[in-house]
Amino acid sequence: MKKRDRLVINPGDKVTSRKSVDNLLLFPVSTEPSELEPPVRIKLTVSGKSAAKKKIEGYLTKYFKSLETVTITDYEAHYWISVIGIVDNRVGYNISYFIAGLYPSLKEDLSEGRDESEAEMMSDLLDGLCSVFEHRIEVGPLEKLQSCCEKIVKEFDENFAQEFIIVQKTLRNESEL
Repeated sequence: MKKRDRLVINPGDKVTSRKSVDNLLLFPVSTEPSELEPPVRIKLTVSGKSAAKKKIEGYLTKYFKSLETVTITDYEAHYWISVIGIVDNRVGYNISYFIAGLYPSLKEDLSEGRDESEAEMMSDLLDGLCSVFEHRIEVGPLEKLQSCCEKIVKEFDENFAQEFIIVQKTLRNESEL
């Protein structure tokens, strides 16, 4: 268990002077790591014409945010999901997407136990590197676009996020032994 300091302000408290800040109560709160933030961080990029981009990005963001195990971020993401979408009201949609693992999230693990110059070299080598795990193209009628986006998120959760969580728990348990 990790302890975090949490600032408690009661409703109606006014934090307007130095004195009121000094009188605030700080106390440690025990929390599990999983309670602090979702364990899987993804970088989501969507490109395409404005209307298509907004629609696809909206659906994907909505479904990714519904997962308790995933957070969308640009900071030290574990996975990069890149989507290119074409939506035509007469024809339907065409979505090309890939899922890649981002190596910068491994920097800390690979730098452990190395001297400073080796750790810096590892960091420089890993910047911007990724490994593409999956690439797919989805095509269908416009009325199925939302369910297609839901399917992409569901498959990511089942095939990547859950596996990542299991590996992280295994590594954490081994390090505690």
